[in-house]
Amino acid sequence: WLVQKAVVKLRLAQAEAPGAFGVDGDRVSQEVTDTKRAKLLHGVLKNLVTLSATGSLHQHPESEAEAAMCVGALAARFANLPSKAQNFQNSSTQAQLGDVAELALVEFARGTTLATRRLQSLVTGSNKSLEYLNAARSAAKASLRLAAHCESLLCDWEERKTRGGADDDQKENVPKTFPPTSAVSDQTAHSAFHPGGVEATLVRHALLALAGGAGAKARHLVPRVLATLRETAEAETDQNESGDERSTNASAAASEFSRLAPRVPVWIFLEWLPQVLSLLDAPGHGGAAVVQTVQAIASKYPSAVYCDYKIS
Repeated sequence: WLVQKAVVKLRLAQAEAPGAFGVDGDRVSQEVTDTKRAKLLHGVLKNLVTLSATGSLHQHPESEAEAAMCVGALAARFANLPSKAQNFQNSSTQAQLGDVAELALVEFARGTTLATRRLQSLVTGSNKSLEYLNAARSAAKASLRLAAHCESLLCDWEERKTRGGADDDQKENVPKTFPPTSAVSDQTAHSAFHPGGVEATLVRHALLALAGGAGAKARHLVPRVLATLRETAEAETDQNESGDERSTNASAAASEFSRLAPRVPVWIFLEWLPQVLSLLDAPGHGGAAVVQTVQAIASKYPSAVYCDYKIS
């Protein structure tokens, strides 16, 4: 498995590399480069999907979670390629992989659940043991990857909404439903999703990653989390007497923030303190969700809060 994981990292790095140069010194066309990337990703993706289907990793929870995350990363990168680059697949291969955008989301969720279960199985032991600390770090990284993928989905949805539709040569790189249809039959993956939608799922796993010490990459998700809370307030102040889905999903995201924010070290929010304080004026669940966080920051770092609070 260690060799296979190294191959996955190599293929992902090759997929991100710039296009090669031809014999005439000119850079190879983008279409040729994308096709080459698709073939590189497709080979190792197909092998990993086959490996996961055999169930040979069930006895190794850590490796099983890592394998699911690798499949998610490969499928997500493959789904972002133009549809023309993916035309080399035959019908049997397409049937095996299915919708790669949906596969990416499901595998990220499944890997997150597996990593969390492994951590929970070690809680009865010593919390200072090396195995427990490694499991905690793995669970935080898994939540970070799922949250980052949810953010990319939101960005794609927003971009597509702005454009008024997808480009003809661009394959749909986001699932048509959330949670994906295939996750309904996979309880391991389904349990990682929040029923409130992609926004609530993002908030949940971003805060879990922050609480688990996932590092600087997790802190970069804080602005998106705060923006989601701002959207909560906007959704609730709109004309939503009918209780539309947008308002319901936004309220679920605010509830997740209220539940999980106390687990996050308060100093993490200091970098975005003006944005946090500005939410206090937001009506509804979005503004109420940050009250406890602001109180915790003010209690522990009163000098840091004073100036921004006066300005706001």
